[in-house]
Amino acid sequence: MNQKKIPVIYESAAKEKKRYLHTSLYNLRKENTEFLHYHDVPEIGLCLSGSGSLLTPDGNFPFSAGDVQFILPFQPHYNITQSEDTLWVFINIDVPRIASTHISPDTAFLIDLIEKIRIGGIFNERESPTVTALITDIANLALSDTDYQDPVNDLITAKLISLLLELSMKDKKNAVIVENEKRSTVILPAIRLVSDELEKQKKITVEKMAAACFMSESYFRKIFRSVMGETPKSYIVRMQLQKGARLLLSSQYSVSQIASMCGFQDNSTFYRRFVVAYGISPSEYRNSQNARI
Repeated sequence: MNQKKIPVIYESAAKEKKRYLHTSLYNLRKENTEFLHYHDVPEIGLCLSGSGSLLTPDGNFPFSAGDVQFILPFQPHYNITQSEDTLWVFINIDVPRIASTHISPDTAFLIDLIEKIRIGGIFNERESPTVTALITDIANLALSDTDYQDPVNDLITAKLISLLLELSMKDKKNAVIVENEKRSTVILPAIRLVSDELEKQKKITVEKMAAACFMSESYFRKIFRSVMGETPKSYIVRMQLQKGARLLLSSQYSVSQIASMCGFQDNSTFYRRFVVAYGISPSEYRNSQNARI
């Protein structure tokens, strides 16, 4: 099998409202997949039983019971099994939401940690005891308390931050590694553009996104939707709202100031879209999270 020719698709890491972890148990399929997939958030995993391989564009990386994995955002991958009893727990991590708990650093610090991580893939106890222990503990805690209530929530948060710190400093020579050089997809320049323009508080347009990918606007819309499962415009709005949610938790700006900083022309549009996405108003969201501190 030539992994470099396997199609790569975007798979949504659907998260429940107000939670920064989405935990799933998977019995892996024995047959080979016809595609790789990636997420826009980091993913960790623990192999509970069985054995198999992590499939990436760069090759196959074996795993067995007790091994763990860390997958970077936009890193194409797929787990395949050699037996019928291979069971994994996978956890998608919405990193900015970690900052909503009182023991964590600010959002910018956490995002910076993710940017410093250059390795992802399979880790085992012999080669990487600290990473393996941290991911194992996080997975077991997440499985034991699916509501993520205090104090389990705080313990998971502390271990997640420790994991990110460990991975950001890890020497590539001392781990079972999948290189992060092939994460880019045809639409990744557009995704990066949205992030950069939001940070600089510039107006984001689909035309700019298409130009960043060297595509016509009509062709870009088609490709973007096929990969991301949503239109470029809906993605822009989702990223604007995520920035708004982060600012509500990490700053003292007023709701109207945040609406403007996120690219909304008026408060009512920001308010309406926020309620649809998060189920509560911006002020209620800020108050409900700050009440825990």
